[in-house]
Amino acid sequence: MDGQQEEEPSVRLFREYLRIQTVHPQPDYDGAIKFLERMSVELDLPLKKIEVHPGRTVVVISWEGTDPKLKSVLLNSHTDVVPVFEEHWKHDPFAAVKDEQGNIYGRGTQDMKCVTIQYIEAIRRLKSEGKRFPRTIHLLFVPGESQRDRVSPGKGMQCTGAVQFPYQCRYGRKVLNSFLDFREKEKKRLDLSQCLTLGDVTTINLTLLQGGVAFNVVPEEMMASFDIRIPPTVDLEAFEEQIKTWCQAAGDGVAYEFHQKIMDQSVTSIDKSDPWWNAFSSTCQKL
Repeated sequence: MDGQQEEEPSVRLFREYLRIQTVHPQPDYDGAIKFLERMSVELDLPLKKIEVHPGRTVVVISWEGTDPKLKSVLLNSHTDVVPVFEEHWKHDPFAAVKDEQGNIYGRGTQDMKCVTIQYIEAIRRLKSEGKRFPRTIHLLFVPGESQRDRVSPGKGMQCTGAVQFPYQCRYGRKVLNSFLDFREKEKKRLDLSQCLTLGDVTTINLTLLQGGVAFNVVPEEMMASFDIRIPPTVDLEAFEEQIKTWCQAAGDGVAYEFHQKIMDQSVTSIDKSDPWWNAFSSTCQKL
């Protein structure tokens, strides 16, 4: 089944892209750029490279509309993937192995190399059908994760009006229990409700612990990092006050700082009068 002779071309392209090891801490960004340059040639669309930081280049592929004066459409994806613990994988995470059931194993399959290929193949198909749109469509490929909407895989799609906002912070000592207790309460709330989805609760994950110099030396300072995703229905100021309360209750010497703090809770309208939602929902209904 792993042979590619009769494989769908888009799947073969997807697996090729997965094999480019854009994994941290040393992503092969040059390999990804060469791949995207080839895609622009195949699509017969112009490509622009913008170096935003040494070794960090943003790639833009543009499909000009019939009325380029209109506001354009920007479709974003990132080329990098997170590190891998290979001992926990049944296959090489960068071999893009496909089993007999058609499952593809590889780091970045969902987050988010599949999206890149979906963009490319959608435009390839539309162009082959002679389609053209009034608005210019830009495909943006960035060398680092950015805030983005998420669509769940499966037979159907779940669409949310807004993503959960990243609230990445650093904390220390006894305050860990307060965050983990809150995490458990939100998990139970999700598990016990048939109405709530993952986007309706606050998710908290302890992702990084730092501190200490040796086994027999008490560290002067410890750091714990949490990745917190908050729904747009939560009062962010009140949530930060809760954080302050947890730190105060933990005792002296406990402080926090934000690695990323986004206070904008704007959501996309799902009213029929909204042009984006009307185009999206009507297309889904036709399918």
